[in-house]
Formats: sequence, structure tokens, C-alpha cells
Amino acid sequence: MTREAALAELETRVRTVLGTRVGPELARSLPADARFEELGIDSLDIVLVLAELEQRDASNTLTGKDLWEAADCIDSLVRHLAERHD
Repeated sequence: MTREAALAELETRVRTVLGTRVGPELARSLPADARFEELGIDSLDIVLVLAELEQRDASNTLTGKDLWEAADCIDSLVRHLAERHD
């Protein structure tokens, strides 16, 4: 699988899990570079999304403030998760 395909697949998973917190329609329609904070998606939402992704992938990533700073939009969250899996 190419890196681009892997990132696209990861973004789909992130949007699917994010949809459980904010609704699937909103999660699918969000621009990848829209800041979570500006969209009303708070750090608790992102921590819960990350926890579910970690559980599905059995991975260990950032938590709390570090996560919020490293992953402030879908694009940065996808990049962060991809780097942790490389």
C-alpha cells in the first residue's frame, strides 16, 4: 500500500470514529485542516477519539495537552498517527 493510500485509509478511520462524537455527517464534511477548537470539538472529544483508535489499533500515542497541541485538526491527527505507526 502506498503512503498516500495508507494516509487516506487512516483519515477515513479517524473520521468514522470522530463521527461517534460529533455525528457522522459533520465528521465526513469537515475540511481536513479545520481546527477542532474552531468547530466546537473539544479536547475531551479528541482524547476519546484517540482512545478508540488506540484500542482498535493497539497503539500508544499522546494524551492530554500534548495531544491537543500535536493534533488540532483531522490532518494533523492523521499525520501524528501515521508517524507513530512508521
